[in-house]
Amino acid sequence: MSASTVPAAVRRPLDPTVRAWTSLVATEALQFARHPLFLTGVVGTALSFGLLLPGEASNSDRLNAGISALFIGLVGMVVAYRRTASMRVSSDVVDSTPTSPVSRTAAVCAACLVPATAGLVAWLFTLWSLSRWPLPEWMYGGLSDADVVALTASQTVIASLGGPLLGVAAARWLRFRGAPIVLTLAVTVWVFGVGQSTLLAGHVQGWQTALRMFSPFAFFQTLTSDSQAMQTFPGSPPWYAVWQLGLCGLAVVAALLKGSVGVARRRLLTAGAVTLVLAAAAYALAVTGGLPDILVTHADGTTSWGGR
Repeated sequence: MSASTVPAAVRRPLDPTVRAWTSLVATEALQFARHPLFLTGVVGTALSFGLLLPGEASNSDRLNAGISALFIGLVGMVVAYRRTASMRVSSDVVDSTPTSPVSRTAAVCAACLVPATAGLVAWLFTLWSLSRWPLPEWMYGGLSDADVVALTASQTVIASLGGPLLGVAAARWLRFRGAPIVLTLAVTVWVFGVGQSTLLAGHVQGWQTALRMFSPFAFFQTLTSDSQAMQTFPGSPPWYAVWQLGLCGLAVVAALLKGSVGVARRRLLTAGAVTLVLAAAAYALAVTGGLPDILVTHADGTTSWGGR
């Protein structure tokens, strides 16, 4: 058969439903990126990171960068909640978009890649700044190079993704007025109240580490009150990052389950069960891995066990 007799390949037109969903994702991503709260969070993150750079080689906040989790993750959670909740009352979106509520929710989940991208920039910037202005060796405490990479990713890009996804899931299931405020307070109290309270004792037991790790965000280091020693807490940063990713997956499943039926619901339940098992395994490894107790690394290079 000659080449002239071979029929030319015909490009199949994109399915109208896929085209409509893709357009909706682009719209939601643009709306997220232009939201005043999100822009405020990005500016706040940029300014905070900028203050840590000039000549601040000893500033441990560049390693324990919870700034992104606050300004992008937590603020993004509120933005995602509002964007998702607006679909319930926006007749324009509901009437003009030929997609189901579950598909529209999936579009908002996809739009959460916008804050995740901002967190990715913050993560790369953190790693660059640590390379450009290295911290004193004692400030790394008991963290390995892999721990540093995982820890900074956990507190930037993963937290910036997880917060908004939690907002989407909450908006699908919580319908009372003031839910975003309650959700924000609940996350804040759990992370800073319950989680950090387990570190007040001089030594940490297994159940305290388990309680601290059972959270969407956790700290692994802090300076002592005199800033002359670094305390590194028990737990494995790499496995904790995997646990966080598992929580992100569970948030997506929870958001999409609302309103799903038939085969789609069964597939979501299966995906949720698999994700739950994997997340639980990562959580167990995060709790049991790493240091057995609080390691105190002093500025003079000596170490001791137990916080002070």
